[in-house]
Amino acid sequence: METTIKKTAVNSVMLEGYLKETTLELKRTASGRDSIQGQIIVAVSDTEDYRARFISMKTNAQGMPVKNYDTLCGFLPNNVISISSLLQANPSSKFDTVKDQATKIYIYGSFETYDKKDERGVITTTVTIRGQKCGIKSEQKPFNPHARFEVNGYVDGIKDEREKNSGEPTGRKLLNLLVPDYFNEVVYPIDFICENEVSINSINNYSRGDSGFFVGSLKNIKEEEVVSTTTRQMASGGDYTKNKKAYSFINERIIDDMESSPFSLENSEYISAEEVKKFSANRVSKLEALEVTATKTDSYGHGPMGSEAAKAASDFAL
Repeated sequence: METTIKKTAVNSVMLEGYLKETTLELKRTASGRDSIQGQIIVAVSDTEDYRARFISMKTNAQGMPVKNYDTLCGFLPNNVISISSLLQANPSSKFDTVKDQATKIYIYGSFETYDKKDERGVITTTVTIRGQKCGIKSEQKPFNPHARFEVNGYVDGIKDEREKNSGEPTGRKLLNLLVPDYFNEVVYPIDFICENEVSINSINNYSRGDSGFFVGSLKNIKEEEVVSTTTRQMASGGDYTKNKKAYSFINERIIDDMESSPFSLENSEYISAEEVKKFSANRVSKLEALEVTATKTDSYGHGPMGSEAAKAASDFAL
């Protein structure tokens, strides 16, 4: 019997940092199978964190144990030490004073998109990270908090980034890639940014319809700004000052290196227009079948299943 090997595309996210929070829990699926499901949030710094979604069955279709299930059970809330639990136990503490007590972890995953439809029928797309493997960082190995990615993608559009208010160019390039998933036969429309000299010079060699290999870093940062200050004179003669703060989130995928020219037709990683057309049609079918879901964003700036993303609706896919 001849075995057919399915084509694959690079789609990797690598996270390393402090365990900020875990929502993993044991669940039984509708079909009666035991599983572990939930999310793990990795903190790279006080203002930068990333969320990966995990799901694993206890056994496979043949009834054999799944190794990843046991690994994830080690990340249930009672089995690890998170930044969240440390701050809850001591509210006066700060991130920098408790981070070294938290479990240091790594996650390997991939980009996906989460689509939701509101009551008006408007569909929005959020870029998420699907966790595939995680573990506790060995004390014998260097600990280097980071968030990196590597992807193969089909270029769906390239344009200059512009300031929201003035419309003036920022000097950066916006790149919309369609990242193929050959297993599920869909594409994920994801926005990336070129901002250094290497990536900007290289992307100028690309056009819509080209495909290539791109690497870079994630940027999911919480920023705060003092919008007003109130000062009161106290009976003791001193002043009491209170600042009112506003918070915003920056979520970007920054390409810092890439191949200087697109894949050639002979390259085994070349992504064809025919593949993209087929996978885009499959995506449209899934979008049409969406049911209305509520919109929720938590205090970390994350959407329902992942980090909040820039608008990623592809003209090709839709």
